[in-house]
Order: sequence, then structure tokens, then C-alpha cells
Amino acid sequence: MPERTLISWTILMSGYARHGPTKEALALFKEMLSGDKKVRPDPFVYAVVLRSCGEMKELGFGKGVHGQVLKKGEAFDGFLENSLVNMYSSCGLLEDAILIFDGIEKPGLVAWSSMLSAYVKHGLEKEVSSLHDNDYGRQVHGHIVRTGLVSNNYAMCSLLEMYIECIEHESSDHREKLPLTLYVGLERGESNGFIIASMLKWCSVLSNLDAGKLFHSLAKKFAVDSDPSVISALIDMYSKCGMPEVALRVFERVEDPGIATWSALIYGLSWNGWFVEALTCFQKMQFNGIEANEFTFTSVILTSMALGDLRKGRELHCKILKTCYESTVSVVNVLINLYSELSDHQQALKLCSLISDAEISWNLLIQACLKENDYEMIHKLLRSIQSCSGYIEPISVCDIFSSCTSPVLLHMGVQAQAYMTKMGLLSHPTSGNGLIQMYSGCGQIAEADLAFELMPEKSSLSWTSIISAKVEHGHPSEALALFNDMRKRNKLVDSSTLISILKACGQWVGWMRHIAY
Repeated sequence: MPERTLISWTILMSGYARHGPTKEALALFKEMLSGDKKVRPDPFVYAVVLRSCGEMKELGFGKGVHGQVLKKGEAFDGFLENSLVNMYSSCGLLEDAILIFDGIEKPGLVAWSSMLSAYVKHGLEKEVSSLHDNDYGRQVHGHIVRTGLVSNNYAMCSLLEMYIECIEHESSDHREKLPLTLYVGLERGESNGFIIASMLKWCSVLSNLDAGKLFHSLAKKFAVDSDPSVISALIDMYSKCGMPEVALRVFERVEDPGIATWSALIYGLSWNGWFVEALTCFQKMQFNGIEANEFTFTSVILTSMALGDLRKGRELHCKILKTCYESTVSVVNVLINLYSELSDHQQALKLCSLISDAEISWNLLIQACLKENDYEMIHKLLRSIQSCSGYIEPISVCDIFSSCTSPVLLHMGVQAQAYMTKMGLLSHPTSGNGLIQMYSGCGQIAEADLAFELMPEKSSLSWTSIISAKVEHGHPSEALALFNDMRKRNKLVDSSTLISILKACGQWVGWMRHIAY
């Protein structure tokens, strides 16, 4: 091409961003910046690049692009703001995504959708409901009526879910648990299997047996109780309400159950601790020639794990290898969970190659390696977590510090602390406790002191950890002073605290005798 214009660069980058390989879009952006100085990126180009960064979890690159935008003083339009929210969310930095969203003066539909998706992606469905209230939901309801979407099952089910999420559940009267207009509509027969199934789903989420029975009756009244989606929802509702025997009776009335019905029953039995029955049900399903799906495999693997049956778990793994689910994220992660729990962490580690770093259950792997005292592997996992900006739970942060309690591994612990500080993972008491124990184990009592002082929130275990550290390093008077301070703050004293204090008293008496003689 004799002359590459901004439009030609944009078209090519957009094509790679949409259809792949995505990394080529980033490579083109770099080439564009280093090439003709007359061609400079505009907001649309930045939006395309940020989208690619989000898909590839390229947080560093994305932050660099964000910095360029700020440096240039580029006007933030809807495309750019939306891309920034998506990029930070996809890279695991929900707080940064929220900051971008909060900075939008008048967020439009796309920006709201991006923020809602970000919350759901991070498992914060309750925050989704807090973004908009019942009044806003009613506005949406009015829009649905005006646009003639009231006959659309998906729209109506979404409305039902929204209303149930927004309504208080304090009254025992079932009419007060639903919007009156919707309930009246149900009683008049303005319903179908899809809507009844949706209502049963929410009854199971709320463990509301009375409301569930009501909708079971309505399902019979409207002759939709043989609808597969209604049957599965009934089985799930009775299971979640602690009545697996009723769920079994519902299942036994089905003439030719499909995979969704079988899966609902297996999951329900396992949910209630009927593990042997769940596996028996799975065997019957296979005997009837029904192929298991992702949901079924996940349920039976968790059942095998609950029974501590590694042999059965391996048998299921072999079955999965013969299907199209061997690299499905949910299935791989539950297999990692199985092998981690049942002391085969090497097999769990091998499975990580089947999915991307961003989708790996790091917490399970760290706990499994700690159980086997495989500290070297924990440190390798930490480097992988750092490279993908992965998120780990406070208990896993504590486990990482526990793997560095030897003086020869202190340098690794300091590196881990730097990363945890950068990612904001040290604010939880559990993380801080692990840091105190690490420095204490390495003989660095002054650093343990500092870690304790810098903790924004100190739990009872935090106080016990620093008291124990003082005792272990021969500072009984400081340990006793901390104990008095702990009691003044009304922190719970447990047996571990008392054992440490008794040791401190013994040290103090020994020290006084030594001075006396």
C-alpha cells in the first residue's frame, strides 16, 4: 500500500480484533505508532486496541494505552469509556472498571451494560441489582409494554427475575412476594411453561418451599407440568428446599427424561448429601443411553470428591476425555478440585495446560501444593499468577506466605509481599496473619511487628499471631503487654492465645529467677 491512512490502519486492526488473531491488532498498533508520525490514533483506534487488550488479558499494554489517552488529552467518547471498563474488568481489576464508570458524566445504555456485565463476570450479582432499583425496573417494564414485548417469554422471565430480586421477602403471604399484576396474570392463566419454570427457579434460590408448591399447583392447573423445563425446575426447587425424596417422585413420573432432567436430579441428590444415590442415578442414565453434558460431569465429579473416591473420579476423567468437554473450563476446574482434594496435586497441575491462566482455580492449586509441602511449585504458581494479574483469595495469600517461613525463602516471601501490596490483597486480616507468621518463622521479629502495625483491621487471630511470634523469639514482656491490649479491645481469646501466654509467663518467671541468681 503506497500510503497507509488512519482509516486503512483502523480497518485492519478492527478486523484482527474481531476475527483474530487478536495479538496482530496489538502488533499493528505498535507498528502504527512507530511509523508515519502524521498518522495518529483516534478514539476509535484506542477503543479497538483496548478491546484486544481485554481479550488477551494484556493489562500492562492496556494501562499503557490508557496513559497515552490521558497524556494526549483525548476526549472520552462512549466507545472509549466502554472499552476501558471492559478492558479493566476482563483483566480482573473490577475496582478500576468502577472508577472509569463513575467518571462518566451521563452513562448511556452501552456503559451500563458494560458495568453490569463486569459485576456478573466477577461473581457480584447482588451488586448488579444495586445498580438500579425497583423504580428503574418499572421504567424498563413500561418500555417493554410500550414496545409490545410483553408476549416475549425471555423479556417476561427477565422481568420476573428483576421483580423478585427487588421485593422484600418478609411476609408469609405469597401475594406480597410477587408484583400483584404478575400474580394476577398467573392466576388468570396468562402463563406458560417457560414463565412457571422461571418462577420455580427463584423459589429454589430463595429456598421458598411454600411458594414452590404454589407454582407446582399452577403448573398442573395450566397443564405445563410435563414441560421438560418445568420438570427440571421442580426437581431443583424441591432439592434446594431439602426435599430430595419429593424431587425423586417428580422425576419418577417422567416417561422419557432427557439430559436436563437427569442432571437436575443428580445435582439435587448430591446437594442433599445423597452421594451414593447420585452416582447410582448417573449409572442408570448411562445405561439408558443418555449422554452426559458439562453440568452432569461437574455434579458427579463433585460427588466423587465428597465420597473421597479418587478411583471413581479417575474413571469419570477417562469418560470426559472421550467427549468434547475435556477442555471445558468448568469441567477442568472441578477436576483440578478433585485431584487437589484427594492428594494428587501433580495431576491437578497437568490439567492447567488445558485452559488459560486467567481461568485457572489458583486457590485450589496453592492449597494442594501446601498440603504436599511442595513450596517450589507454589512459587512457580505465584509467578504465573503475577504474569496474568490473577486474583487469589486471602487464605491463598496466607498459604503463599506460609511456604516462605524458612530464612532461605525469605527473598521469595518479600517478592510475594510486594505483589500482594500492589494488588491490594493485604487488607484482609487473614493475609496479614500469614505475613506475620512468615517474618516470625524467618527470625525477622521487627518486620513481623511492622506487618501487625500496618494491618488496617486486626482480628483475634492477628493478635494471637503476633503474641505467638513474640513468645517464640523470647520477648515475654511484650507478649504480655499485647495480651492486655488485646483484652482491652474485647478480642476473643482462644486456646492458642492462652497457650502462648502461659509460655510467656514461664519465660518471664525463668528470666526473673536468672536475674535473682
